[in-house]
Amino acid sequence: MHNDPIAHFLTWTTYGTWLPGDERGWISNDTPGVQPPKPGLAENCQNRLADDTFILIKTQRRRVKLSIESRANFKGWHIHALNVRTNHVHVVIVAPNESGKSIIADFKRWCTRDLKATDSHRTKWWTRGGSARHIFTETQLEDIINYVLHGQ
Repeated sequence: MHNDPIAHFLTWTTYGTWLPGDERGWISNDTPGVQPPKPGLAENCQNRLADDTFILIKTQRRRVKLSIESRANFKGWHIHALNVRTNHVHVVIVAPNESGKSIIADFKRWCTRDLKATDSHRTKWWTRGGSARHIFTETQLEDIINYVLHGQ
């Protein structure tokens, strides 16, 4: 196995679409692994949302895709796969000397800027953070690219 990752597999969700306690399982900052559903927690989180749940419509999905591609091109990063869904985004990317979390933050900033042109009243577009996994082998890279492009 390599010491340094050959790519990053990044995922982040739109605001309010995958809350702590979710019936599909959820990620806790305090406990490793996927957590089991907790309906009461999910309901409590839903009631505390600061803005409406955000679902990307077709034109917004296209805008997010173009924003990510443009930013990656500007930074000299190579995108292997990109899939913008209605409630989440997947990116497989090579970005030497960058952490996955910093790439997610950068993409979310630029996507938000571009999305504000579609809805200037919205205050929350994305959930906090996201998933940044390292890819170490060509086999892993191929499998994840296949998942992002064809497994959705």
